[in-house]
Amino acid sequence: MKTTKQENSTDLVLWLAFASVYVLWGSTYLALRFVLESMPPFLMAAFRFLSAGTIMLLLARIGKHAWPSAKEMKNSALVGFLLLVVGNGGVVWAEQYINSGITALLITIEPVWVVLLLWMRSNEHKPSPVVWIGIFLGIAGMLVLIGPSSIGEVEQLNPWGVLALLISSLSWAIGSVFALRMQLPSSSSMNTCFQMLSAGFMFLLISLGRAEWNGFELSSITMHSWLGFLYLLIFGSLIGYTSYGYIVKKAPPTSVSTYAYVNPVIAVFLGWWLGNERVGTQTILAALLLVSAVVLILTKPDWKLNFTIKKIRS
Repeated sequence: MKTTKQENSTDLVLWLAFASVYVLWGSTYLALRFVLESMPPFLMAAFRFLSAGTIMLLLARIGKHAWPSAKEMKNSALVGFLLLVVGNGGVVWAEQYINSGITALLITIEPVWVVLLLWMRSNEHKPSPVVWIGIFLGIAGMLVLIGPSSIGEVEQLNPWGVLALLISSLSWAIGSVFALRMQLPSSSSMNTCFQMLSAGFMFLLISLGRAEWNGFELSSITMHSWLGFLYLLIFGSLIGYTSYGYIVKKAPPTSVSTYAYVNPVIAVFLGWWLGNERVGTQTILAALLLVSAVVLILTKPDWKLNFTIKKIRS
C-alpha cells in the first residue's frame, strides 16, 4: 500500500518531535550550568517561567483555547509549585554545586518515586517482579553514583546538592501523581502557562527573600549565560514541551517513555564534550544501572503509568 504525502509529512514531524525531546531536554542541564555562571539562580528561574508562561498564554488566547475556571487555575498553580518550584528549582539550586551530567543521572531516579507513590495510592498498582528489579537497579545506580569517589573517578559530591536533587525528583513525582486526579484546564496550553506563571511569581518571591538583587547588575551577565537563558526559554520550555505534547498524542506510550532514558545519556555526553565534565568508570556504571532501571520500569507492558503523567522537564 502506498503512503500518502500527508502520512509521510506526519511521520517526519513525529521524528522531529522525538529528536527535539531527546536532544533539547537532555541538553537543558548543560545550558543551565552556563546560565548559572553569572545569573542568580532563582531570579533567572522567575524570568524564565514568567516569560515562557506569558508567551504560552498569548498563543493559547490566539488559538481561542477555553479559559480555565478558578478551581482549575488553583490546581495548575499547585502542580506548578510541585513540578517547577520544588522540582525544577531543586535542579537549579543543585547545579551550582554538582555538574550537569551527574545532575541528570540523579534526577533519573524519579520513575522509582512514581512507582512507589502509585502503589501507596492503590494496590492495583503493585509493582510486578520486573518493575521491582528496575527499582533495585535504580537504587543501586544511585548508591554507585553518590558512593565513595575511591571506587571511580567521580569527585566527592556535595551532600546538600544530592539531597536537593532527591527532594526535587520526589516532588516532581508527587506533582505528577496528583495531576492524574486533579481537575486541570482542558487545554494543555492553558494548563502549562498557568503552571509556569504561578511558578515564575513564586520564584520571584524566593529571589527577593534571598536578596538576589543586591549587588546584581545586568552588565555582569556573560554571553554564555544569555545564550543559555534563551536556550532554556525557547528550546527547553517552549519547543521541548510542545514537541512532548505532540508525541504523547501521536506515539505509543512505550515509545514516548524512551525520552526518560535517552535524556541522561545526552546530558552526560554533552557535559563531557562541551562542558569539560569528567566521565569515568563510576559515572558510566551508575548510568548503565539507572538507565536500565528506567527501561524496566517504563516499558513493562502491564504497567499502568503509561505516561498519562504529562510533565514539563527542565
